[in-house]
Amino acid sequence: MYIFISTPYGQTRISDFIGIDNYMPLTDWREGQSHLDAQSGVESIYEESYLEGGIRGGEGYDWFYADDVDRNAQNRTPITDTAHGEDWVFRYKDLWSWWQNPHRDRPGGVRNSATTGWVPQSKPFWFTELGCTATDKGPNQPNVFFDPKSSENARPYFSNEDRDDMIQRRFLEAHMRFWEDGANNPTSALYNGPMVVPERIFLYTWDARPFPDFPVRQGVWADAENWTYGHWLNGRVGKVPLSTLIETLAKESGLPNVDASACQTLVTGYLLSRPMPARDAMEPLLDLYQLDAVERAGHLIVKPRQGRGATLIPYDDLVETGETVVSITRAQEADLPSRLSLMYTDGLSDYETAVAEVKEPSAKNDRLVVIDTAVILEAGEAEGRLSALMAEARTMRTTARFALALGDMRLEPADVVDLNLAAGAITLRLTNITDGPFRQIEAVRTDEALYQPRYTGLSGSIATSPAVAGPVSVAIMDLPLLPEGEDGAFVRVASFASPWPGRVSIYRGEGASAPLIGSLSSSSVMGRLLSPLPPGPTSRWDEGTVLSIKLPAGGLASLDETTVLNGAGKAAVESAPGQWEVMAYREAVLQPDGSWQLRGFLRGLRGTELEAMAGAPADARIVFLDEGQAVSPLSPDAFGTQEVWQAGPATKPPGAFPYREVDATLTGTGARPFAPVHLNAVANGANLDVAWIRRSRIGGDNWAVEEIPLGETTESYRVTSFDDQGAQLEQQTVTSPMASLAAANVASITVEQISSLFGPGRAARLQI
Repeated sequence: MYIFISTPYGQTRISDFIGIDNYMPLTDWREGQSHLDAQSGVESIYEESYLEGGIRGGEGYDWFYADDVDRNAQNRTPITDTAHGEDWVFRYKDLWSWWQNPHRDRPGGVRNSATTGWVPQSKPFWFTELGCTATDKGPNQPNVFFDPKSSENARPYFSNEDRDDMIQRRFLEAHMRFWEDGANNPTSALYNGPMVVPERIFLYTWDARPFPDFPVRQGVWADAENWTYGHWLNGRVGKVPLSTLIETLAKESGLPNVDASACQTLVTGYLLSRPMPARDAMEPLLDLYQLDAVERAGHLIVKPRQGRGATLIPYDDLVETGETVVSITRAQEADLPSRLSLMYTDGLSDYETAVAEVKEPSAKNDRLVVIDTAVILEAGEAEGRLSALMAEARTMRTTARFALALGDMRLEPADVVDLNLAAGAITLRLTNITDGPFRQIEAVRTDEALYQPRYTGLSGSIATSPAVAGPVSVAIMDLPLLPEGEDGAFVRVASFASPWPGRVSIYRGEGASAPLIGSLSSSSVMGRLLSPLPPGPTSRWDEGTVLSIKLPAGGLASLDETTVLNGAGKAAVESAPGQWEVMAYREAVLQPDGSWQLRGFLRGLRGTELEAMAGAPADARIVFLDEGQAVSPLSPDAFGTQEVWQAGPATKPPGAFPYREVDATLTGTGARPFAPVHLNAVANGANLDVAWIRRSRIGGDNWAVEEIPLGETTESYRVTSFDDQGAQLEQQTVTSPMASLAAANVASITVEQISSLFGPGRAARLQI
């Protein structure tokens, strides 16, 4: 496949490119200062020159590790081609040589004399992916990522497995600076463009899911926790380096000569509620991030505390001042905090004020120190910083006082020294130096481990999103007349939406001018069958059927027999499109997988015996009937027609999104007479005397009257006889529940009650 693009380097069009997912390592950093890279003069993994140097150097360019044993020992093997002197063939980082030279295959290690079809400098490189995890020492192994569910789950080589947003930033910045520099990125003589197209470096990864909903809503996205240490730029690319924040605050306060470049931390934000001096604005940052500020040659140097001794002071270098040569004091336990509490703004919780707290388990008192900061943090950051502050406070209980000769200018405040004492060396951070007849030094005990705050984990709370009016699910049901209804035909409408828009409007017809039929103020309980509904018996309890259903929302309750017989627990199941069986259930049991099992049915209610005999397939709709559903009268003129209905949020007009159109076939089922029952025939000479008991759509459950109401304007029945081939023999219309038919060749008889509104209803059939 060829991708044609215009380039900013002239009219030449690039017909194709070389795509690389670039996860090449830039560093080989380890803890401490004894490893090779630190001994070469590199002070920090964050150094720009160190990271950029790894793009065209280091592992994969100058040397490689033969195995894990060599890697652990830093036994580096130079990359050389002893056979042909083409070292670049084995350097996977050497894009320059690969791009500028012809290629020869080496099948079985034997170099071909003929070159391949590659034309040097003919195509540029695109970095189709470039990224690094936000993990300690990420540039050591940028390709690995944290995901316990993945077989590729790993942390970078020699990582302490803590979160590090800054190293991800520094990795990407190093690449962008490097490739935008023409000295590193040669121009092709063929297409007059760079070897690596900076505009075609695609950073991995930017997630389309909205931040901070992702990753805070961990119940929505199963991979949310992976964001913490992963390649994601969401929530990180907008952060500000602490060094930039401090230098900007100083500059805007009239202090331009501030150097905070050693502060390798990212900050989400910082709130200043009023104008204030630079010192007042900076001090909370110095305290929270454990920084020292030292004046040096007219510049204010802000740097993080290291806790690592850089200078060894022998005991013999100490000066006698008339006091104890070295005075070491240990603060009382009662003077130390046992709890630290931090008030901050939580960047993952809608920027609400939050409180983090840590407690020293070994503390004997209950002294609480509260810190109020304007820094925007995550909960995991806040807890990590508090833990580091607590550890430092407990260690700093040990203070020291000693003196050096006046001319000994090796030290300045904030330096860390190893002071040799008879009992052994002690590591101290200098807090004050007073020059007089000698250099009086005050210091506190320190340790390198104090300044590695651990991120304690992803945590946040997002306010419930406002309900957005979207399409609704709607069921247009042409149902039989229910006992509580009035006489006539009606269409019942049920609707469901999540979130519920407050009210759903129902329109009959298409477009914006469709007439409003009604509205729904509450959602109905609607779902789907997970298993087929088999044909079932009518006029008695169906104890054999077990029905599994899935509801998107809502719940059900089991009912006793009397409650069901009195009309509760009714549901409509769509046995075929537009045909609904009315039934009632007695038992409802929630299953572990969230589905429901229903048992104890009354089937084929309200004249829907044929639907009960047909059953319903899996995935058929089920709607639980309630009083909140819209009921619309259906004119006899609409019987047997198909119409379009619309349903949608009442706050929106019909005729367009989010309204949903539904086709509905209307038969006027509510006006359809029920089939008679107890149909029988008795031979009477050459005739059959036929009799039956009628049923009523209205008032049929009234046991206090001798005869149920007719439910129709007149009493009328159609009686038909058929032969054994199904051919009609005779048909009569009678006005009472009896008829006399010729008996010859009769195989079956049907009786239908006639409605002046609907016509003949459902038939009762008798086989002779």
